[in-house]
Amino acid sequence: MEIKKLNKTDVQALTNLERELFSNPFNEQSCLQELTEANRLYLGLFNNNNLIAYAGATIVFNSADIIKVGVVKAEQGNGYGKLILNQLITELKNCGVTEIILEVEHENFKAISLYLGAGFTEISERKNYYGLNSHAKIFKLELNNEN
Repeated sequence: MEIKKLNKTDVQALTNLERELFSNPFNEQSCLQELTEANRLYLGLFNNNNLIAYAGATIVFNSADIIKVGVVKAEQGNGYGKLILNQLITELKNCGVTEIILEVEHENFKAISLYLGAGFTEISERKNYYGLNSHAKIFKLELNNEN
């Protein structure tokens, strides 16, 4: 297993994983844009050169917004989401980030459990954010950058 920063050579692998995991996935052009924007950080977990998990964030000054975390369906439940999320948090901290925000659909219990386990706390909810009766829970993680 290897974790590395994703770049434009990983566009097709990211696009394929997006299609597998999400009902409204990023298309190839969106993936390319995400991987080449200066204020984005995407990490991928590879097994034998196959992308099996990824996490991405937007960084603005000392704050970051997690965009997506995904694990190939065949590997879910093996701790790879936790592994890639923790590495993303470490990398964001190394970039000087002191707070991380994310949103998640209120019935995505696996993701909510992952974020709570990483130390995030729920700070608000946006009613009907994803559509009627599909709410967004907003989570925040404060980072201590003192070493």
